[in-house]
Amino acid sequence: MCGRFTLHTPAAEIAATFDVTDIPPVRPLFNIAPSSAVLAMGMKPDGKTRGWGLMKWGLVPKWSHDVKSGPANARAETVAELPTFRESFAKRRCLVIADGFYEWQTVGKVKNPFHFRMRDGKPFAFAGIMDHWTLEGEFITTCAIITTTPNELVGQVHNRMPVILRPEDYDRWLDRQATDPAAVLPLLASYPAELMEKVAVSRHVGNVRNQGPECLTPAEPKPAESVSLFS
Repeated sequence: MCGRFTLHTPAAEIAATFDVTDIPPVRPLFNIAPSSAVLAMGMKPDGKTRGWGLMKWGLVPKWSHDVKSGPANARAETVAELPTFRESFAKRRCLVIADGFYEWQTVGKVKNPFHFRMRDGKPFAFAGIMDHWTLEGEFITTCAIITTTPNELVGQVHNRMPVILRPEDYDRWLDRQATDPAAVLPLLASYPAELMEKVAVSRHVGNVRNQGPECLTPAEPKPAESVSLFS
């Protein structure tokens, strides 16, 4: 799964990385959680140019008409089939922008957080799907991040990882004409482990109210708690 991620890269660097302009104002975020507003990119109706937007993380399909948060993640294995995701996957794919994500490794009763990011430090894009509709005059846009089996690096910590798209696959993923799942399902693979790094970070990130850079403070993983037979 993907339950927390970061985006603290300056807007100018994001624009340069994705070769676009007009990024909505975003502040550095170090502990993005479901129901938060996330920066995402989709293809405009003309089918030729990309557009930015802020979306609520947690997909709510238009037919539900429920403003409560929907699922934050969709599994690559079933995203093309489940009713909640099927139409969005076929017609409304997007890029969710990030520069790292967290996963927790369970050791006994202890959960140690790790931050995964690119070795070159650049921002990247998760494979996302979105939906949008209007309720009582309010325009609502929500999204979900697709997950897949982990690469060798993430697999040391967790049994799932978010799908990270290669830059050369962005246009294919965003193509509004590619409505056949077979055209894009091959993109939902684990990202090469050799291009990523992981860092054990402070357990401060475990509290979603903690949003500052201290979430990324390097820390030694805590060992499993031992219980004395003589206590």
